[in-house]
Amino acid sequence: MTQANRISPISFGAAAASAFAALSILAAAAYAWVALYSHWLAPGHDLDFYRHYARQSSPIVGIVAGMPLFWFAGRQLGARFGVAAALLSWGIFAAAGLVVTIASGGSLTMCAIDLPLKLGMTWWGARVGRA
Repeated sequence: MTQANRISPISFGAAAASAFAALSILAAAAYAWVALYSHWLAPGHDLDFYRHYARQSSPIVGIVAGMPLFWFAGRQLGARFGVAAALLSWGIFAAAGLVVTIASGGSLTMCAIDLPLKLGMTWWGARVGRA
């Protein structure tokens, strides 16, 4: 393993912070989308309607907002700590995201679509960051 691909405690901390920041940003994006939808696009429905809509739309929002977010995070981590740190960040995100998805009864099919896309964007961003 070369020095550039070695994971140091500092790069592990940066990867973990990046992963949990991404989880927080994507959760905020999903909440913001449902708030926008409920107040401006389809106001006047009962709470159960919006809860159902949130469960259906949140995975799509996660994919749409997550792809540029993971490219940018990969680019930043790749430039500072190397590709391995960027991929570690994706791994931490994937593990935490799977735990949340399984605990909440979410769609594992969407995870099968979402996680490889985010992995590809993370890798691409990290490669651009190292160039």
